[in-house]
Amino acid sequence: MGQRKVKGGKELVEQTEKRRRAKMKRTYIIFNWFVLIVGLSMWFLVISDSITFGYGLGDLFYFVFLSIILLVQILLNFTFSAFKRANRNLIVGFVFSLIYSFFIHQLTIGRGSEYPWNGQIFHYDTKQEKN
Repeated sequence: MGQRKVKGGKELVEQTEKRRRAKMKRTYIIFNWFVLIVGLSMWFLVISDSITFGYGLGDLFYFVFLSIILLVQILLNFTFSAFKRANRNLIVGFVFSLIYSFFIHQLTIGRGSEYPWNGQIFHYDTKQEKN
């Protein structure tokens, strides 16, 4: 009887460990998709001219770079979400969150000389004629 309790205890520990790993995998996948949504929202705001990098025509360089980064992340999200290892999802999410942090810096404090940082995130054209 003593051996049964030990065996049941090991099975309980294994089940608990499987549940914990499944939760971690789901958490990493959700984090990865959240980072993708942040990137997509930046992309849509840049293309709608709501935010700018402040370099005029030079913004095209950042926009193309952001588009390529988004495509790579979308491909990696669909590829790695099928894997059983959660570490890959965490690494991909962390790397892209660092890349998007750079873009957020460039959209705010690191703006160029054409539209320098004025304390506002969204770009409003102040050169319009007043009626």
